[in-house]
Amino acid sequence: MKSIPLYKPYIPFALKHSIALPLKTGWLGYGRYAKQIENMFTNKFGGFAISTNSCTSALYVAARLIYSTPNDEVIVPAITFVSTAMAFKTAGLRVVIADVNESGILDVSLIHKYITKKTKAIVIVDLYGQKAEINKLKNICIEKNITLIEDCAHRIGFYDAEKIADICCFSFNVMKELPSGEGGLIWCKNTSLENKARSIANVGLCEDTIKRTSSLMHRNYFFSNTHGLKLLQNDLVAFYTINLFKSRYKKNISARKQIFNKYDKALLKINHITLLSRSEQDSFLMYVIKIPAEIRNDFREYLANNNISTSMHYPNLADHPLFSTIELCTNAKKFSNEIVTLPCYPALTKRNQEYIIKKIEDYFNNEN
Repeated sequence: MKSIPLYKPYIPFALKHSIALPLKTGWLGYGRYAKQIENMFTNKFGGFAISTNSCTSALYVAARLIYSTPNDEVIVPAITFVSTAMAFKTAGLRVVIADVNESGILDVSLIHKYITKKTKAIVIVDLYGQKAEINKLKNICIEKNITLIEDCAHRIGFYDAEKIADICCFSFNVMKELPSGEGGLIWCKNTSLENKARSIANVGLCEDTIKRTSSLMHRNYFFSNTHGLKLLQNDLVAFYTINLFKSRYKKNISARKQIFNKYDKALLKINHITLLSRSEQDSFLMYVIKIPAEIRNDFREYLANNNISTSMHYPNLADHPLFSTIELCTNAKKFSNEIVTLPCYPALTKRNQEYIIKKIEDYFNNEN
């Protein structure tokens, strides 16, 4: 058996050849295809959208939109990729790490203990593609006049009727639903913030290069009072993202859902494995199980010796030296010590998945 990777991006054969199309435009930077992605989101959800070079960049723009003083605080769940917190730290906010529930999602029932007069925003993460409990949190944010930001890196949710959060940040990273290599997007409900957001994402300039060079006599650079970085997406990646969206978005979700169902049916029978609950609104991006912490390393080593890749998503951010905590986040600590990510991607064959399941069953049968 050849090694089975944790993830393998699906690249449609036709798209390998059509990628030359944006090259013919003579424009490879932020341009028509990047704007086309923005229009897809605004046509669906309203507001405004900006194509960025990563979800981390989108989160940074979101952080800059809410930042006002060095005392500002943002609440971030303890289980998420470090980018979720680091973007806000880099923008100047104090990151407060909050505990999670049994599925690794921000525990909304505990959120009041983290809110202070300095809280400017709460970030909720659709971890592993799970649809987070956002409606209840939205009501709390309205009551406290706090901005609600949804990290949608694991769940685009384009089938949602609306976006509940004030700001949503998306990822088109190679491991995500639209594996374009790298890329992201920030969507914001409040259109009055668009000019500021675009300046932040374009080194503080008032106009992007397309507008500035729209005539043969290029206009001068127009500076704003906002400082920023170079965070915009390029048209090559944007073109790839658009075509993946059209050809594979729904199909890939369906394929991953079938893989999830097959895992669930088999692993539910094993006493030492705890499965995460899922809903029909999930993206089924990452298949994560929980097993006793004391056997996790041995379990992963056994699978590695049988050519099966695994991972752990993610460590507890309450242990990160740069972020603030008001408690140890005991749920997150336990969660991070028990989780194991299994291979799950649209091209995972039935034969390979059955082999993975068989090896997992063999391991626990031997343990007994």
